[in-house]
Amino acid sequence: MGDAPVYITFDMDSLDPADAPGVSNLEPGYPGIRIGEAVRMLQGLRGLNVVGGDVVCLMPTKDSPNQITAMNAMVVMFEMVSLMADFIATNKK
Repeated sequence: MGDAPVYITFDMDSLDPADAPGVSNLEPGYPGIRIGEAVRMLQGLRGLNVVGGDVVCLMPTKDSPNQITAMNAMVVMFEMVSLMADFIATNKK
């Protein structure tokens, strides 16, 4: 991809129901991606020109009382923002 702009869309439905019970299409009984694996995948994009991103399919009204889905969505977005900041910091001229 070189320096081409990259936009990341992260679907919370891809996470395991234990990490994201408050999503629009919950699939119990089917193991999804654990949040640690998702973070490592996002960190693997380091060096790409990430220009933006979004987190989709979060349903706050379905979330657990501890708001684990919302907190994991925040972790995913933090990683995306960090990718953008890292690219800018390392490519200043």
